[in-house]
Amino acid sequence: MPILLFLFGAIDIIAAIMLWQSGWFGPSWTQLVGWVVLVKGLYSIGTSYLNKFYFDFLGWADVAVAGIILAGWAIPFFWAVPLIKGGWTMLSVYANRLTGQS
Repeated sequence: MPILLFLFGAIDIIAAIMLWQSGWFGPSWTQLVGWVVLVKGLYSIGTSYLNKFYFDFLGWADVAVAGIILAGWAIPFFWAVPLIKGGWTMLSVYANRLTGQS
């Protein structure tokens, strides 16, 4: 499970880069990352709902990021949301591995 969380964090950082500099990537890569982030967000919301946690802010943030990427909008500084989220996820997975809590 920690590897999956680390991968999800990496996907968030890639999404942040896509929002920050969308011109670096072609439309096919942008669409691919947008759909992956959308599926990741819906997966997060679905699993939270099944565990009776009905407001998953981070899952809805993924859905919003995916919508912005897929729509091709440029919202200033919105790239900070997935960057902080992905960085925190990757850092917490790494810290838990160091302390043996995984």
